[in-house]
Amino acid sequence: MRKLYVFILLFACLFALNTSIAQNKSELIKANNYLAQKGEVYFSFNISSPSEILILTNIISIDNVKNKKVWAYANRKNFPKFLEQNIPFEVLSHPGDAVVDMWDNTKGIWQFDTYPTYSEYETMMQTFATNYPNICKLDTVAILPSGHKLLIIKITDNPGADENEPEFLYTGTMHGDETTGYVLFLRLINYLTTNYGTDSRVTNIVNNMEIWICPLANPDGTYFGGDNTVTGAIRENGSFVDLNRNYPDPRTGQHPDGNAWQPETVAWMNFADNHDFVMSANTHGGASVANYPWDTWTSAQRTHADDSWWQYVSKEFADTAIANGPVGYFKDVTSTGYTEGGDWYIITGGRQDYMNYFKHCREETIELSTTKTVAGNLLPNYWGYLYRSFLNYIEQSLYGVRGIITDACTGNAIKALVTVNSHDVDSSQVYSSLPVGNYHRPIIAGTYSITYSATGYQPQTITGITVANKSTVIRDVQLSPLPPVASFTADHTTGCVPDIQFTSTSQAPAGSSYLWDFGDGQSSTLQNALHSYVSSGSYSVTLTVSNSCSGNDQIVITNYINLTLPTAPTATSVQNCGPIDFTITATGNGTINWYDAPSAGNLVHTGTSYHTPTLTTTTTYYLESVTTTTGASQYAGKVDNVGT
Repeated sequence: MRKLYVFILLFACLFALNTSIAQNKSELIKANNYLAQKGEVYFSFNISSPSEILILTNIISIDNVKNKKVWAYANRKNFPKFLEQNIPFEVLSHPGDAVVDMWDNTKGIWQFDTYPTYSEYETMMQTFATNYPNICKLDTVAILPSGHKLLIIKITDNPGADENEPEFLYTGTMHGDETTGYVLFLRLINYLTTNYGTDSRVTNIVNNMEIWICPLANPDGTYFGGDNTVTGAIRENGSFVDLNRNYPDPRTGQHPDGNAWQPETVAWMNFADNHDFVMSANTHGGASVANYPWDTWTSAQRTHADDSWWQYVSKEFADTAIANGPVGYFKDVTSTGYTEGGDWYIITGGRQDYMNYFKHCREETIELSTTKTVAGNLLPNYWGYLYRSFLNYIEQSLYGVRGIITDACTGNAIKALVTVNSHDVDSSQVYSSLPVGNYHRPIIAGTYSITYSATGYQPQTITGITVANKSTVIRDVQLSPLPPVASFTADHTTGCVPDIQFTSTSQAPAGSSYLWDFGDGQSSTLQNALHSYVSSGSYSVTLTVSNSCSGNDQIVITNYINLTLPTAPTATSVQNCGPIDFTITATGNGTINWYDAPSAGNLVHTGTSYHTPTLTTTTTYYLESVTTTTGASQYAGKVDNVGT
């Protein structure tokens, strides 16, 4: 009986193994079909421990994690690496293959209940700028190799001017098959422009902020199936790279995914370099949750300096969405509707962490819908769920501590570092922005000490700054320049070359004046001066740097210049009347050269004696002696040779 039991158990194990092999083979065929047709495959699998994500996130694109079940994407490059893990998986229908309503001439485009074709998208963006030129400006972040454009709309009361206003950025659909944000951000642009001047809340936002909105950050992925449909969309870009894994990462370095930065990535990095965004967000789909920093660390490993503020802002977004959405909305990931990204699942190379860590901007990732490609007729519903949250999040840029930082002497704007003492870590500090000098520091309610600092200026610390949530404290700051510290160098200090270039290496604020004393009775007021000495000797050099606001400083270097100049060649002038030729003799050190002009002249002879051609007019020759041991040369000045 015991032997029979062992046999039955062995038979059951073999049967399960064969079934698993057959099932995996079937799923592998499905996966290969997707990879062949779309270049990427969507699938799920189970893990036994959350720690497995730390390995898998470096191999494939994790999309969602719930109760040890993982949803993910892989492409032709990384799917074989996943197979090496020997994890059973199930291939799922690709979210981008959903058939949705596209705009055509029979439908009203401004109802926002269909998806625009790509050409109609460009038309809509241009229409906003054309219809509302006083508050709208269309810009192109980049033109991709495919010809698709990364379009963005700037909305503010003076779109052509730099003002004391926070810059805010929304971008939608970084993953091409997560299209809810695409249409909702088109509608948000429409909402802000059409309600400006009549809705007090919208008018206040537009008058006091610069809002930048890019509805479609991955047009190649969204229109992978063709410019006339979003059906067939893929997660990745046209080169099959996940754009939300392609940014520099604060933990793992410049290229965490092992890929070169994509054109879209470079474009947004450059765009961020040219702006000073206070806050931003990028939208996704496949879940409904507000995902705040960090993505590359769990909260147990490291929290953002403004973790309390992030929880407050994310809770406001989620609570508003929950209040206006259907039952269960914004509760599929956490019961609160918000989470620290790494606590959900860790990713590297995300734009959220890039903007926070490298650009000193407050950005979070907002998952808008559990369905990635929402049916067109449901898009108006999602607008109702979310538009208030969008506005709440925008308005947070207006709160906290803000002001203008200027030079106490000149009044000019300064780019300065703003540090909340005993609070800021991991690049949470912010900078003031030129040309205005404005800074904006969102922060949770509390009392703070803030230090303002800039190169060349005395730092200033203001204590006891008390901030309440949803309120603004203005602290304008004037930084005093540091007193000048005079210093200088010369291109040479010894030898036989009389021309010396003096360069001020002084630390001096703008507007300072300079006075050189070269020790030979000559002076200069240039910041960097070229001086020629006429005699051999030792010379002490003095530089005085003066600033009417911050003071003066002087440096004297005794016997700084020590020159041994070669003796100038000499020649005796001769004269006679009538056409005649002469032999002229010169004396001097080294080789003597004879020229017909004081500079850029023709060399007419080399040697101590020169027999001239027949002269009929007064003629001047110019001599130099070249001392071959030092390489120096000295002009003798005019040597008159008169013949009549």
